[in-house]
Amino acid sequence: MDPCTPKYPGAMMRDLLSQQRGRINQASKAQVLQFIADSKSNIQNLQSQIIMLSGLLRNERAVCAALQHLNAPIRTLPVELLAEIFLFMLRDGESGARDVKKNLCISDTYRVSHVCSEWRQIALATPKLWTAPIQLTCSPEHSRLGKVLRALFARSAPFPYQYLSQATSLELQSTSQY
Repeated sequence: MDPCTPKYPGAMMRDLLSQQRGRINQASKAQVLQFIADSKSNIQNLQSQIIMLSGLLRNERAVCAALQHLNAPIRTLPVELLAEIFLFMLRDGESGARDVKKNLCISDTYRVSHVCSEWRQIALATPKLWTAPIQLTCSPEHSRLGKVLRALFARSAPFPYQYLSQATSLELQSTSQY
């Protein structure tokens, strides 16, 4: 598409035509062609500047988002307090124990450890977060259960890990302590 193709409202185009008529009245055909070439060159330069400025704008927006993230009030809390908040989140009401029936340990512990890299480091460095009893349902659909249990045992070390397992294919329930 020709960069000189008009995309302007009628009144604006009339004003532009009026301005340029005065410019080319005494000009030769070669001069008018040079005006057009100069105008097209200016358009290309402006488009290059727009592309460059768009990149700078994207970068500056990313810098602003990063600064806002770093300035979030939760980032001012000490690591130890965040770890306690994580542990408190997993406790059940008045008793202070986790509710095994709601399967809170697996889903909520994993959820908190996947918010951001800082929270993941805190969660992985807090063994108690990974130690409360949980209920595991063993069935053919849970083929990754062994891998999950090994990860939980490693993360809960040096604390003992208790779990309640239920094998659906064998209709068997048992309580074990690792």
